[in-house]
Amino acid sequence: MAEPKRLRSASMWKDGKGVLLIATTVAAFVFVIRFWFLFLPVNVLSKLSFPWQWLSRLRPHRMPSSTFFVPIIFLLLLFSLTVTTGISTYLFYRLARVFWKRSWPIVIVFMIVCLTLGWLLWPTACDTHESFTDIPNRICDCSGFTFAFYPPWVLADGTSTDYCVGWERPAQP
Repeated sequence: MAEPKRLRSASMWKDGKGVLLIATTVAAFVFVIRFWFLFLPVNVLSKLSFPWQWLSRLRPHRMPSSTFFVPIIFLLLLFSLTVTTGISTYLFYRLARVFWKRSWPIVIVFMIVCLTLGWLLWPTACDTHESFTDIPNRICDCSGFTFAFYPPWVLADGTSTDYCVGWERPAQP
């Protein structure tokens, strides 16, 4: 006879594997939210020139472009950040549940692999580019991929940062 759902969820916490499942899922959520917050504004939303041109035709001619585009960009950033983070975290949780149903050693190996990959793939700032005069200040070389981040709330000329996702080594002078 099948065990009632309430009892199954209570047994999840009794052996401690449920705590590891939730802790690993929270760590994955933190990683995904940090990565997408840094990656989306410049590398995805700024590349959408065709939709921005289409939206500019909808703008009333007397309305300044900043009052029209800033709320749209904010809502688009918030929507894409919520959707990508939610889907990524949910898929990770479902994968963690598959391992949770197995034995303790498999759960511990899964947790160690996830935390190691999260540490290795954590976005690290390797170079900054100043607004007017770019001073060479690269602090690391990247053996993964790099992407640029420019703060989305800065409307004037500001400092952009290149992040490394992968293995970084100190820069050679």
